[in-house]
Amino acid sequence: MNLTKLFKIGLFCVVGTANATVITYNDFSSTVGLTLNGDAQVVAGNILQLTPAQGTKNGSVFSTDLIDLTEGSFSTQFSFNFDGQINGGADGMVFTLQSSSNQAGTSGGGIGYQGISNSFGLEFDNYNNGAGDGSSDSHIGINFNGNINSAALVTTDALGLSNLDSPNITWYAWLNYDNTSKVIDVFFNDQDILPGTAALTHTADLAAILGTDHVYAGFTSATGGAYTNHKLLSWEFSNEKNGTSAFEEVPEPSSLFILSAALLGLVRLSKKK
Repeated sequence: MNLTKLFKIGLFCVVGTANATVITYNDFSSTVGLTLNGDAQVVAGNILQLTPAQGTKNGSVFSTDLIDLTEGSFSTQFSFNFDGQINGGADGMVFTLQSSSNQAGTSGGGIGYQGISNSFGLEFDNYNNGAGDGSSDSHIGINFNGNINSAALVTTDALGLSNLDSPNITWYAWLNYDNTSKVIDVFFNDQDILPGTAALTHTADLAAILGTDHVYAGFTSATGGAYTNHKLLSWEFSNEKNGTSAFEEVPEPSSLFILSAALLGLVRLSKKK
């Protein structure tokens, strides 16, 4: 094969990935396609506030329509901020996949996620509820079936990051699930740069846990005697692994190999001339 042609093929493998994103909100100036529940509302024109800094509030937002997860894999990324803390701030926010209803959600320490069966939750918990929270008031947890005792957990302190309640920080989270390996990779940062190392990795058969290949995707939140403004700033979701914009910018190892081989071939070709 002509080496110049091979180089073009290799380059296409790196940058020509199909965009499979099915949900994209750079902000929430429009909430078309979403169902807002409870105390969730748009504030300041483009911020989706799941709960206000008031006691005993709950709010959730889900895709209005079911999302097809027939292939099983998915990826998501979003940014958020917690501010206006009272009594230390509480209770957090949970990215959720579930098939119960696009109006799911409860109040209090369950962060709106507790009790939602056949579900997956990625929690950002800003209140210490004891041993079930790893006795931490600032952590990320992977949860299943409405259980708020996380199956895997990491504190922001262990990641070298500030407390989730830091009012002037915008947080960035990325999640990639590979249905072949059954691996959940969670990345987290205080800047919009995808880290090279996952903050949290866990293995689970989400298709079996969800019990269906059609789900609602969204977020739950709640407050109790302590509270904060839980603000969602942006969100992307794709029904493929590596499907959101940040992951698409990272070449697959096989693509890197093809590109490297093509470049090496061109160098050798030029030396022969």
